[in-house]
Amino acid sequence: MGTGSRATLVNTFRDALGVAMALADDYAFANAAVLIEPDGQVHDIGVVDGVGTTIDEVIGWICHALERAAAAPVHGPGPVAGVLVISVRPFEADIVREADLFRFRAASWSVARAGASLLDWIETDGDLFRSYAYTTCPAAAWPHDPPLDRKQDGAV
Repeated sequence: MGTGSRATLVNTFRDALGVAMALADDYAFANAAVLIEPDGQVHDIGVVDGVGTTIDEVIGWICHALERAAAAPVHGPGPVAGVLVISVRPFEADIVREADLFRFRAASWSVARAGASLLDWIETDGDLFRSYAYTTCPAAAWPHDPPLDRKQDGAV
């Protein structure tokens, strides 16, 4: 796992959604981890594809990658500050499963223990999407987005 892409920036929710939709163009069933440096540069991307997979495998890869990066001297790409998890799979937009909410929270704790912040878990089928950061705590999701781009700030 790991297909570095230093040309991509992920600084806003729109950037993250663009990465998710690009993955949905290439995969029907996949889970991906996007490791993001403090300046928004993509440090690395890992993808696990296949039907019936969960984010658990990419969370394990994230934690291992963060531990490896912390132990290595910094030569080249900067440290990882944030992590974006993306799932490409069919889903029902109006149903949020308790198991997925728990999986998001557990992933947040695991990534934090490894030294980074889980920015979001975006689930998409290529047309619709769900942001678990916005679903669980909209006031804290993507706080650096321009005010009119933020769901709660753009509401009139």
